[in-house]
Amino acid sequence: LCYMSARELKVSHPFFYGALIAAIYGLVDEMHQYFVPQRQCDYWDFIADLLGILVFLSLAEMSRRRVWKKQR
Repeated sequence: LCYMSARELKVSHPFFYGALIAAIYGLVDEMHQYFVPQRQCDYWDFIADLLGILVFLSLAEMSRRRVWKKQR
């Protein structure tokens, strides 16, 4: 959603802003798990979050370009 909002607002580098906001959210989520009983803050879970962010944003951008190309 951050990526799409940044793109609609004509922000330069919407991919970067979308990834940054999602990564910060993932980091905060991992940090809060440290304080929840029976949960753990895991470095590898954060890495998995980052990979998921990159895969999703890459697919969203490829889809956007494909639709844009068809509309031309």
